[in-house]
Amino acid sequence: MSSPTSSPNIPIVGPFIFPADSAPARRIEILAKLFQIYGFTPVVGSGQSPKGGLQTPSSFSDFQVHPLSEIPAKETWGPIKAIRHLLWGGNTVRWLRALVPKPKAVLLAGGYTPYSVRLLPWSRRTGVPIIIDAIEWYEPSHITGGPLGPFRIECELAMHYFYPQAHNIICISRYLQRHFEAKGCHTLYLPAVLDVTTISPRLEARPGEAPLRLAYTGTPGKKDLLDPMVEALLRLDPDGTRIRFGIVGPSTETLLQLPALRRRGLQQLPPCLAAPGYMTNAEAMAQVRRADFSVLLRHRQRYAMAGFPTKVPESLAVGTPVICNLTTDLGDFLVDGSQALICSEPTAEACEHTLLRALKLSHQQRTDMRRAARLLAETRLDYRMYLESMRSFIGAITSSEDSLQD
Repeated sequence: MSSPTSSPNIPIVGPFIFPADSAPARRIEILAKLFQIYGFTPVVGSGQSPKGGLQTPSSFSDFQVHPLSEIPAKETWGPIKAIRHLLWGGNTVRWLRALVPKPKAVLLAGGYTPYSVRLLPWSRRTGVPIIIDAIEWYEPSHITGGPLGPFRIECELAMHYFYPQAHNIICISRYLQRHFEAKGCHTLYLPAVLDVTTISPRLEARPGEAPLRLAYTGTPGKKDLLDPMVEALLRLDPDGTRIRFGIVGPSTETLLQLPALRRRGLQQLPPCLAAPGYMTNAEAMAQVRRADFSVLLRHRQRYAMAGFPTKVPESLAVGTPVICNLTTDLGDFLVDGSQALICSEPTAEACEHTLLRALKLSHQQRTDMRRAARLLAETRLDYRMYLESMRSFIGAITSSEDSLQD
């Protein structure tokens, strides 16, 4: 494997853990693969501390991974952790200074204001361009400290002031692309894409008529809405004879706090619901592969319009159509009755209507939807579909399009 100092490179840096079983880490891997295709050495400067005494770069999927000790340990005392947060990016800049030859560009994934105030001056001094990978824009009510808290302020400063100074922005949504283009930035649209060829689908619907199986995976927090679908199920089929909903991630105790269950005074999950608990991404995708539909409901608020849920491409890649309402750019990809059943809004009433539609589908219709889901993943949500647009974007930044390999 090449040394990160032996060929041109575009290091990917930020306060993330890599490798990791997380959506951000999987996006970083995709970005590194794209850079590798163009002849750049894939180099990752992650924010975590070395584990097990690791002091030298480790390799992961042919990438060089350098742990830069930006992120404090979980057990770190709160005030110390806050101070460390303000100092984010210092170790990263020191590492970048030591790279020989100088990078062609640096991609910053996360970090907001603390990383920006260190990387942007370094970029101006060295002439090395900074690229921002913009994948979210938090809702103020979702942030620790709320709308008036320091984290909200630093996020807004980054989105409105610091990130536009980098000029080069990879945007996960059209919402973010419009925001940064209005500020004169050079942008690339790159939704949540996958290496679909590495994911095995199920293209035939399950035999038999009942029960219809739904799946949700992840940590809903304040982003994903489970209660409307649970309420709809409790109205339609609480015994689970026709529909069963597997919710991977949250504990049973957490789910029992959903308003639909609390209103009914339930002390245990009804037969229509199952909570298998935490699973790895591979295990969770296996659950989705076995389901007839995955479920994703979100409010049409800024956080949902600015992001792009990885759950949707992952579901389509395993051949499982989606029950969802339309947020972000999903309407540009999903066709109602083809790869998805679209809820008009994220309410129990809309979910009831959609579930009744799902129950009426024949075995052949469900099989057709599975095949359409996989085809969409292959033709529009595989990272190879964005090779040429990435080539043009990087070429304009590095002024070396002729050196980009086919």
